[in-house]
Amino acid sequence: MADETNPTSNNQNPPNQGFVTKQVETPVYAVDPTTTSAGGFKGFYKANKIYFWAIFIGVIIISALAYFAFKQAPQVVLTEANIQIDVQVPAQVPSGSEAVYTITLKNQDSQKLVGAELE
Repeated sequence: MADETNPTSNNQNPPNQGFVTKQVETPVYAVDPTTTSAGGFKGFYKANKIYFWAIFIGVIIISALAYFAFKQAPQVVLTEANIQIDVQVPAQVPSGSEAVYTITLKNQDSQKLVGAELE
C-alpha cells in the first residue's frame, strides 16, 4: 500500500525531481542590454566604445597609406642642360701618329646629368 503522507511515493514523479537547473551559458555582456536605459547611438557607443575607436583609427591609417601609395609624383620639366664643354687638342699632329684629345664636361646645373653622350 502506498504511503499517503509522501506524495512522491506513487508511480507518478513530479517534474524536475532529482535534477538541478543550471545556466547553460555564461552571459557575454557584464550588463544585460535589455535593462540599460540608454538607447540609440548613445547606448551603442557606450557598449562598443573600444570597437568604435579601433575601427575609426584603422580607417584613418588605411586612408593615409592609400594617399601615399596612390599620389602622383610631381612632373619633371625637362630643360636643356647647362654644361660647359672644353676640348683641348694638340696644335700639330705628325702624320701617322695618334692625337690625344682632352674633353672636359662641367655640369653647371643643379640637376644630375643622366645618359649624357658625345656625338
